[in-house]
Amino acid sequence: MEPTIPNASLVHIVPLPARPLEAGEVVLGQMIDGSYAVHRVLWERDGRVAMQGDAIPRRDPDIRREAVLGLAEALEYRGRVVPIPAAPTAIHRHVSGFVRRWKRRLPWLTRARRPPGAVARAGGQ
Repeated sequence: MEPTIPNASLVHIVPLPARPLEAGEVVLGQMIDGSYAVHRVLWERDGRVAMQGDAIPRRDPDIRREAVLGLAEALEYRGRVVPIPAAPTAIHRHVSGFVRRWKRRLPWLTRARRPPGAVARAGGQ
């Protein structure tokens, strides 16, 4: 769910409400392959739920409502608890995907640089 939920975040999950899930809510679901995912709800109808991660271009295969285990209420990152942010806009998804692809292709752009005058340690570090 990056960039909405950063890696290494703790997600606070609460029981599902009795009402139908709403588009945009973030839930924990058990996928059809048995794995678990925290993704955003696209829709719920006829006992099926469609979900999609914020950084994923395609939606997940639909799952049964019973496979949705809880609603993400908040996230904890670096000691701070904050509510789950709203879904990113389409332009934000495209820009963040572009940046992620270029970081993989040009890793030297994102490496930490030594300040001028710093001496490299033994071992090339």
